[in-house]
Amino acid sequence: MKQTKLRESVERYAYRVIWSEEDQEFVGLCAEMPSLSWLAPTQAAALAGIVNLAGKVVADLRKAADPIPEPLALRSYSVSSGFVSRRSCTAGSRWKRPMRRSP
Repeated sequence: MKQTKLRESVERYAYRVIWSEEDQEFVGLCAEMPSLSWLAPTQAAALAGIVNLAGKVVADLRKAADPIPEPLALRSYSVSSGFVSRRSCTAGSRWKRPMRRSP
């Protein structure tokens, strides 16, 4: 697959950057891949790091012909009795300790 298409698919994921008091660094997270994280000294570097890491994971998944997580924005939802529920759901997991960044 072309690099441009890979980048476009990864850019559709939901990312978040938070401060880790314990690590004294910013942590980049990807909602569609809760086991991934990236530590960096700045918010911008944490975001760039997690986007890059997600891209590598998606490339590996494609290479292995494994399922690729669907971006949250593309998932369909249904409303019944005033409650909103996801139609396609992935197993949630708890936040895990961030990976150390490479030297």
